[in-house]
Amino acid sequence: MGKLKLNAKKGTWGVRMMILLLTIIVGILFYSLLGLITSDIRSMREPSHEDVYNTLKNNDLSAKDEQLKGQEKTLDEKLKALQEERELKASSAKNLEQTLNQLNKQSGNGQQAQLKETMDKFLDFQKEYQELNGQILTLTQERQQLTVEHNQLFQQLQDQENMIQEELYKRHQRHRIAQAVLELVILLPLLLLFCFIFLRKRGPLVTPLVLALGCATLIHVFFTVHEYFPTRWSKYILIVVSILIIIRLLSFLVKLSTAPKPERLMLQYSQAYERFLCPVCEYPIRIGPLKFLFWTRNSVHSVLNGKNVNTEDIEIEPYTCPACGELLYDKCEHCGKIRHTLLPYCEHCGQNKENPLLGKTEPEKPHA
Repeated sequence: MGKLKLNAKKGTWGVRMMILLLTIIVGILFYSLLGLITSDIRSMREPSHEDVYNTLKNNDLSAKDEQLKGQEKTLDEKLKALQEERELKASSAKNLEQTLNQLNKQSGNGQQAQLKETMDKFLDFQKEYQELNGQILTLTQERQQLTVEHNQLFQQLQDQENMIQEELYKRHQRHRIAQAVLELVILLPLLLLFCFIFLRKRGPLVTPLVLALGCATLIHVFFTVHEYFPTRWSKYILIVVSILIIIRLLSFLVKLSTAPKPERLMLQYSQAYERFLCPVCEYPIRIGPLKFLFWTRNSVHSVLNGKNVNTEDIEIEPYTCPACGELLYDKCEHCGKIRHTLLPYCEHCGQNKENPLLGKTEPEKPHA
């Protein structure tokens, strides 16, 4: 075909909407698929306190702790029994003391014998009471020694627990790093693949599909970085990635502006002609009744409507832009009528003219 294919066949509006809808659905389904994969990775069993405790616990400390608890319990029971017995002795001694006081107030041989007997019992109770005090004192000292040992052991157990918590934290961090690595090992190659395809294999079918899959993958990468990396690191990573994306987009736009493709350049030229602007410098094309008017790309329609200018009545003549010197209208080499010099085809005879700015096209036979 000799004609320059500026616009590929896009189908009807309904077909284009259906393509857009299906592309969005594919992106959502792929996002869900990646979500299932990342959910399975995040459901991996995390290190538990019991696992670390069984690995790092000191059995000797645990056994000694149980032994001290048993000894303390035994001593507490003995102390309680001796204290109860001492209270009974003290109560009995008090009763005997009251009896002695009453007997001292009375006189007689019978009372003297009873007084002597009561006095002996009282002295025995006093002696037993002193012995009980001695035993209680000894047991109390042993209990205090056990308390000191138990406190020292408790500190050792506390140090052991701190070590277990620290090891648990380290294992938990390693586990999260492993999860992050697994997710990124899956997501980053996919993202790089989609970027490569998008940059190298563009097409009406490939571009929307790859764009949808790439966006779904990029969102998961963002959530993975936000989930596993510290907030400070996440900020740096996101800022660096944003800078790279903006630089790539800026280079693409600069390239599009300085060296546009023929299709894009053709669209730019046709839109400029429609607004009576020079396609090269956008200076107003002042011909016919437009000679003394001024407008811009956005104000052309309001200016023409305000002056009641009918563009169909404008008689086109050969015209060169006074601002940049570009020849915008000239006679057709085939039919002799005035044609747009920067557009590939004559609107009167359909003759195809080679334009170096749009690229070479094969010559086409004029219409009869």
